[in-house]
Amino acid sequence: MQMTVLPFIMVSIIANLGRTSMSDGKELLFKGLKTLLILLSFGVAALLILPLSMPEWTASSFFNPSTIKLPQSTNLLDLYIPSNPFGAMAKNVVPAVVLFSIFMGVGLSKVKNKDILIRNLDIIGDALNHINKIVVKLTPIGIFAIAAYNAGTMTVDELQRLHAYIIIYTLAVLLLGFYWLPLLISATTGIKPKQLFNATKDTLLTIFATGKIIIVLPQLIDNIKTLFEEQGHSSDDVKIKKNEIAKTP
Repeated sequence: MQMTVLPFIMVSIIANLGRTSMSDGKELLFKGLKTLLILLSFGVAALLILPLSMPEWTASSFFNPSTIKLPQSTNLLDLYIPSNPFGAMAKNVVPAVVLFSIFMGVGLSKVKNKDILIRNLDIIGDALNHINKIVVKLTPIGIFAIAAYNAGTMTVDELQRLHAYIIIYTLAVLLLGFYWLPLLISATTGIKPKQLFNATKDTLLTIFATGKIIIVLPQLIDNIKTLFEEQGHSSDDVKIKKNEIAKTP
């Protein structure tokens, strides 16, 4: 599932920013940053509150050779600003690839005669999305294998030691994922929680089983398009908007 994600992110960002005007781009940036700050505040609050509810864990210490190794420092410059975008793609450095794609899309938005390139990028994005859908059909088998492995390798004693963590984590997921965030989405977009869960239930199940949200980004974007269509924003309206932007001198 992960093999199509990075190329899909690149072509989607470049194509959508390339067809966007500067005024729409500024509005998108402002609203996107505001939404990101709100979601980050929820995440930071959860990270600060949840550890306080966990019981203290006491365990004996033992020698491990890894304790005397110096931790590898993270180069934030290479992580976010790629000197070689192709190297960042090869090493799967997502923040650097996203930043390169954003600059590429902004540069493309100021170029004339870009319609053919944008249509080709849309075609590549659709092809990658179809590949992702084919792989998603195998998701139930993968989820069953992951669940069977975890159930077969975890003992009853381990479950008893982790019961407090499991209960608190379950309550946090239920409150955040099934109450507060759906209410926030409903208040800002008008999408009801029932519609949200009906459209994203398969995606949420995949995230729960794998623990990786990045591998379901194409599937999540497809779910969002479905929600927009249910809200009355059809794909024809989107195409008309694209054509209006493309004809803008």
